[in-house]
Amino acid sequence: MSPLLRVSRYPIGRLLLGPLADSGLRTGQFVQAIGYRNVTNGAASLAQWVRDGVGEIVLLKRLQASTYRVAPMVLQTALDATRDMKRAEQDRHDAEAEALSQARFYPYVRAVPEWSVPSFITGFALAGGWRRDTVRMPVGIALRSEARQDVLVGRAVRRHFAAVDGQTRFMGRITQYIFVPAYRAEGALFTVDGVRSPSPPPTTLPSGDAVLYLGRR
Repeated sequence: MSPLLRVSRYPIGRLLLGPLADSGLRTGQFVQAIGYRNVTNGAASLAQWVRDGVGEIVLLKRLQASTYRVAPMVLQTALDATRDMKRAEQDRHDAEAEALSQARFYPYVRAVPEWSVPSFITGFALAGGWRRDTVRMPVGIALRSEARQDVLVGRAVRRHFAAVDGQTRFMGRITQYIFVPAYRAEGALFTVDGVRSPSPPPTTLPSGDAVLYLGRR
């Protein structure tokens, strides 16, 4: 086992390192002692538990069936504490990712194409995906009145439609536009003439933080 894996930030990892240290054996000898025939697999499994706090349950079963077993309650306590720690780590990661997505989001208007799937996916990707058919709108547009939003969006829609001759790349003609004014907002549909539609956006279209995010630059 690498010297870096002689310590663990997870309770279950620290617990497993205890019997290894107490045994006085090398990692390969230790995993053999708890029942592994394949030393490489056994060492890798132990390293995963120590490094990541998760791993193959078979290692724990073999440990508990050996002379190096630990008290079942102690093992369960370490597993529970590790699970709570991993959950807290995931929550922090999710919160950071959400904050980053929100910080990078900008209001946009995007063309809604005739087809739901590009006729040539590679070509669509090489052509920049949705970039060509997405128009950035002013930051803070969500704070404007709906009437003012309609003026700005309508103008952007008509200009874009004219500039691309009403056609997307590899997804057919433009049928309408979706306007998303704020992060995780539902969005609103506009006709190709730039008029707000009373119909809600179809559930198959991205909305709010939707998949159209291009990143603020």
